[in-house]
Amino acid sequence: MKRILFSLAVVAAAGLTSCQKEADVMPAASHSTSAPQARVAAAVSADLPVFTTPHQLIKHGNMVLTYDAQKRLVKAADGYTEKTYIYGSGETLYTLRQGGKVRLIVRYFLNGQGRCTKLDMKEYTYDDKGNAYVRPSIYLAYYNADGRLSSLVRQTNDPKFNYTASYAFFYNADGELSVVKSYFSEVLVHQYTFSYDKPYSGAPQTDFYELNPNINFLPLDTYMRVFGSFRKHLIRSCTLESAGNPAQKEYYVYKLAADGYVTSMDVYDGNTKIFKKTIPFEFKTLLPGF
Repeated sequence: MKRILFSLAVVAAAGLTSCQKEADVMPAASHSTSAPQARVAAAVSADLPVFTTPHQLIKHGNMVLTYDAQKRLVKAADGYTEKTYIYGSGETLYTLRQGGKVRLIVRYFLNGQGRCTKLDMKEYTYDDKGNAYVRPSIYLAYYNADGRLSSLVRQTNDPKFNYTASYAFFYNADGELSVVKSYFSEVLVHQYTFSYDKPYSGAPQTDFYELNPNINFLPLDTYMRVFGSFRKHLIRSCTLESAGNPAQKEYYVYKLAADGYVTSMDVYDGNTKIFKKTIPFEFKTLLPGF
């Protein structure tokens, strides 16, 4: 439900390769790179767009969300961070600004089911004089037979930024996201493991308003539903394993309204069990015809 709040620098490939086991090398891709339509399976019937739900998220933590007349998200902002969304025919444009400066621009190219098949992104950094430097990347998105995102693979056709990067998504027997592995130069650098029934007891809780998982990949924005659904239940815990670093763990305890929608999420350190913060959720009920 909530993006898991790890702020982690991208681990450089240097110094990692020598300590990786052979099993940590990214397996060869088994998908075709032909027409984009061939790479995307049809959406499963249970995978409905977020805006068809009878609720609309209007506040998430400090982020205030704004929608247009078609009930599409057009802005999410908290005073420092501003995210804007522009919708076109077969594509969506996402811009991230922080402190008034553009940090990221992503153009998502969509198929007939509204799934992203390719994304064109530009990351911006600034020097002390305010000069901007741009790092472009193109990723292709692949889906499994159930219509779930299976991988994001960076294309290496730019000689100035000639490196490989990819993300592999794995699902449990219930079709819910269980593991995400990120690779740099084909070496595993991060692994995220999600649980829906641990560490505390009780049946898994239905997620009535799914948000994207946080895997430290900016184009996988919290609110953009261009990659389809990842799960049906609320995430209860996340473990992040990085090469050469101790595992980082968090777990989450939710408060629910009478209709099952989340009103708040308490975040705990999974190693020490110490409370870290509360993230509030505020929804607006959408009446029929509005």
